[in-house]
Amino acid sequence: MNARLARVRRLNRGLATTLAVAGVVLTAAGVATATSARTSSSYVITATKTIDGYRVGSAFTNAKRRFGGPRSSSQDRAACVASWANGVTIAWQRRPQYVKWERACVTFVWSKVTGRLWSTDKGLRVGASQSQVKKLYNVATSKKSGAYTVWTLAKSSGNSLQAWVKGGRVSYFRVVHA
Repeated sequence: MNARLARVRRLNRGLATTLAVAGVVLTAAGVATATSARTSSSYVITATKTIDGYRVGSAFTNAKRRFGGPRSSSQDRAACVASWANGVTIAWQRRPQYVKWERACVTFVWSKVTGRLWSTDKGLRVGASQSQVKKLYNVATSKKSGAYTVWTLAKSSGNSLQAWVKGGRVSYFRVVHA
């Protein structure tokens, strides 16, 4: 009887070790997949619809799911603003009755996209010349804002895609909710 009990205990320990190792492997694979999904980037703004897969107009939780945790963030009584290392900054109107980002920051207001890796779906890049703006977006309109010329490239669903040009070059893109 003792030999049989010892054998069962050895089998149980072996099974427990196998399950623990399998759990570690699956957890590591899940973390790697989630991390790669967050870090893989196309650096493309698709008109007024998406910024590298983040659906324009959606809440902070969707931006966090797409880009990972923000590099910096702040809230005041009216707004939540979060910035990521990839050059994306997004602002949401803040719901004052909530404190946690997931519930407070749900109504999209604007985004700013900087960095030379970024382009629009038509191929306009940060750093491109103003003549390239005119060539790729021949129906775009412009207006002055301080030292910048603001080109409205596309409008849809109450949002507009803008290219902010300074010194004849695209400095950054903005998507603004009207």
